Amino acid sequence: MTEKPWFIIMPSFWSARIMTDFGGVPLSKIFLLPHGYDKRVIYPIPLRSLGCQSLREELGVPMEGILLLNVGAGTQNKNVELLIEVFAKLSEDYPSSALVVKTMTDLYSSAMNIQDAVMQSRSMTSSVLWLDGIYPDEIMGTIYRCADVYVSPYMAEGFNIPVLESLASGVPVVVSRGGPTDEFVSSESGLFVDTTMLQYLDDGMPVRYLQVNETSLKETLKFVMDDFYYGNKAWLSKARKAAAPSVVTYEWTEIAGKLQGFIDVGLDIV
Repeated sequence: MTEKPWFIIMPSFWSARIMTDFGGVPLSKIFLLPHGYDKRVIYPIPLRSLGCQSLREELGVPMEGILLLNVGAGTQNKNVELLIEVFAKLSEDYPSSALVVKTMTDLYSSAMNIQDAVMQSRSMTSSVLWLDGIYPDEIMGTIYRCADVYVSPYMAEGFNIPVLESLASGVPVVVSRGGPTDEFVSSESGLFVDTTMLQYLDDGMPVRYLQVNETSLKETLKFVMDDFYYGNKAWLSKARKAAAPSVVTYEWTEIAGKLQGFIDVGLDIV
């Protein structure tokens, strides 16, 4: 009996290598299909629009202050606790700055750890803001668009959709170097935090992750904030212009077309 052809769809080369290195799946059996974004709700607008003014007023963030954003499950691999710690220390020198952390404890109970981290940061700053809940797409789109910079010092990801959605919203990013975001974040639209790739066994199962260099994260955020407050936003302005155009091929209709093409040729991928 002839064996039926089979393939595994993975969203990034990073995740594909996990399957090949740890799962023994031949790379020829993996079809790379990245995630995408919905351009009906994820799109760029002028940063200081009326919608952003209203959001900042609601959050208590002054219009003249920088707003950093992180969105996610709040799980350990997101490394949000380190981000909060580093930002809290830096914010002493940038009093009008703010870090907004958005989680979903209804889906991920581990996000309660983020609430604890935010409360601990209160001893140094009141500029770390925690938003929690499942928000409508339109509200999430507004939150993305009104951020100045999106920050994701992750340790492991399969893809990292919020980084893509931020770029599509016209928002520059700060991300870990060496992970899946290397595949769609350019040096024109983002900055990279140094990491070291590590690997260990957890109950016999191999685990691979990025150890984020705390000094590099601090220096990168300081560069961003200095540029905002003292550098006439030279980097920020240039990066904002590059962000959305850099990911136009990741719109969901484009991704769906790639999947349809994969199916149409009968899974005969070269």
